[in-house]
Amino acid sequence: METFTDVMKVVEKSFSEKPTEEYITRKTDIKYQPTITYVYQRNVTADAKKQNKDLIENLVMNLPNRSYQKYIDIEEVEDYDFSNNLVLEMLSRNKIFKKFSRPFLRYNGLTNKNELTKVEKSIEKKYSKLKKMYSQYLGFNMDYYDVLKYTFRGFHTNNFSNNKYKVDAFPRICDIKNGLERAIQFYYEKDLICNLALQNDNILLNDVIEYYSDYMFITEKSNIIEIHKELPISILDNDFISTLSESDLINRIEKIKIGSMFSDLEFIGSKIVNIDLNMNLPLEELIAYVKKIKEEYSKSKSPFEILKNKIEKIDNPKSLGLIPKDNQKRKKTYADAFYIYDLFESIYFYFENIRKDIKDKYKKEKNELKKIKVTDTRKSKIANLTEDYECEIENYNKEALYNTIHHVSGIEINKIKKLHKLLKEYIEELKYKNIIFNKE
Repeated sequence: METFTDVMKVVEKSFSEKPTEEYITRKTDIKYQPTITYVYQRNVTADAKKQNKDLIENLVMNLPNRSYQKYIDIEEVEDYDFSNNLVLEMLSRNKIFKKFSRPFLRYNGLTNKNELTKVEKSIEKKYSKLKKMYSQYLGFNMDYYDVLKYTFRGFHTNNFSNNKYKVDAFPRICDIKNGLERAIQFYYEKDLICNLALQNDNILLNDVIEYYSDYMFITEKSNIIEIHKELPISILDNDFISTLSESDLINRIEKIKIGSMFSDLEFIGSKIVNIDLNMNLPLEELIAYVKKIKEEYSKSKSPFEILKNKIEKIDNPKSLGLIPKDNQKRKKTYADAFYIYDLFESIYFYFENIRKDIKDKYKKEKNELKKIKVTDTRKSKIANLTEDYECEIENYNKEALYNTIHHVSGIEINKIKKLHKLLKEYIEELKYKNIIFNKE
């Protein structure tokens, strides 16, 4: 049976004719390359090479690229989305959360079926039970699992911070008396309406008014805009806007919807408040109003607190002292921390598999040596084998792993250890909940 070491030897051989140095340096200029090739060089003596032909001298690894857009986006996320983005980055790395993908995909295959077999009904029932258990454990409403895992992931970045707020612009054509007809009349007279299937000579005003969705406006900036009733006035030409007056407005009160993926996601125990804000008020008043609401609702207890259910014990990791207060530096440090965590996971995969092969090989050879009948010879050979084993496996211990992260990232080892500890607590021990409850 082929071992992990055998596979790595093939990879190493393919690199043997090329200078190693070119594969050690990170590629810092490629934002859309998720991984870099890194060659881990071991300390191997000439004697050890001679004795052990199966030895991997250089371990070729594919590791995360710090310059990948995924980490840059964490640095550049908007301040108002920072905490939500941080929590979702943590949650998506949680091993239990990732395990949910299997039952989800099995269940998702049933959603378009009208009738279910007995086995499929069993899958549906089991999924419902699992969803409830996962929700309670992770503190996240798993009804939104597909949104988080599959829908709102960036094409290149595979993260969340590219999901900007969407604001319904006001006023729209439908907020103006006869707005649609007036806009069509204006652009028709200027010969600035087009239909890709028709010549301009064949475009008739009555047809545009009746079948407006088949036509487009051509604005003064040469933008081609599909005609519809929800079209914001602000994107049309100033010459048209100047023909309108305040009295043309149908709605006197602007109801603006602001949407983001984050406002839809639910963390169990969160206090979500829907409020109406008059955006014509001065910014200072709006901030003061939101601050007041925050203060009042912070006094109110959640159902968990009222029923004395323990959400979790809040412990602030000492590693938090490494996180700067300045927002921009803070984001960069968190991006570094996520990178360190991802690097650790990647390198650990390689190291752990090599360690397993080394241990299996050692046990096999030791069992063979135990068959030697001469006691002194047997003890001597086993002692030498054990010494070589301990020396070899040290190349893949935790300290070697941290040293490799240091070599790849350029971050000092002490900081690497603390940031990794911080992310490990927040991701694996579910302390991301602290952020949601403002107890970071």
